[in-house]
Amino acid sequence: KYVPGGKPKSVQTYLGKITPDGFIPKSVVSKHPVYVEFGLSHFIISSFKRDLIRSSFRATDDTVCLGVVQYIFGSCQDIFLSSCFLTYKNKESLCEYRDSISAVRIKTISNKIARLMESYFDAQEIAILSQVLKLAVVDIASDHIYYPTIPEEVIDIIERNGLHYE
Repeated sequence: KYVPGGKPKSVQTYLGKITPDGFIPKSVVSKHPVYVEFGLSHFIISSFKRDLIRSSFRATDDTVCLGVVQYIFGSCQDIFLSSCFLTYKNKESLCEYRDSISAVRIKTISNKIARLMESYFDAQEIAILSQVLKLAVVDIASDHIYYPTIPEEVIDIIERNGLHYE
């Protein structure tokens, strides 16, 4: 390191480690956790993914992910794609995909989710599930999932309707 008016100074910085497989750079650890929604999107995908892919002509995993974000947040703008565990890792490619397809296709998936939820649960149960499951988040800095204490009533609602939450 250059020192004005003096001799150069040696500075040591940890860059990573060398293993038999090659160089592994140090990982950057965020001082502040960054949380994204996990619970409701995970429940929808684990319960309804097959039905959602079959519900729309040429639906893909990306179309389904956009539909889930639309259902949960009411929109699939960039900010919401960054706020959901299903989509935050591939936000850029999903933004390009979203801009290349019709908004009607995304809305079709979102509407199908609403109909599926209504076929299993009444309006009060949907409200309870949606609000409680939205509280389950992932710290994307550490990939640690933070589950809320899910009330026994919510577990009963899910199980009574023949579904389960992992």
